[in-house]
Amino acid sequence: MVQVPTIEPLSAENVLWANTVLAAGSAIGFVVYTGPETRAVMNTSHPQTKVGLLDHEISQLAKVCHYWPCLGQRVLIV
Repeated sequence: MVQVPTIEPLSAENVLWANTVLAAGSAIGFVVYTGPETRAVMNTSHPQTKVGLLDHEISQLAKVCHYWPCLGQRVLIV
């Protein structure tokens, strides 16, 4: 009896993505290099700081809450 190979199209269900660990069984395939402009490669670089817009706004409000009374105090002293 001749065994007929199973052919399946490439889809999201049968793709091993980067850093995938195969827990059981085996896999036969090939690697496709897509270049440096992929999302996975661009996410490997570390930005200098990770600060959100909310953090910037809270920082600005903290500065205002600190400097406004200091300015009022200076005006009252003079």
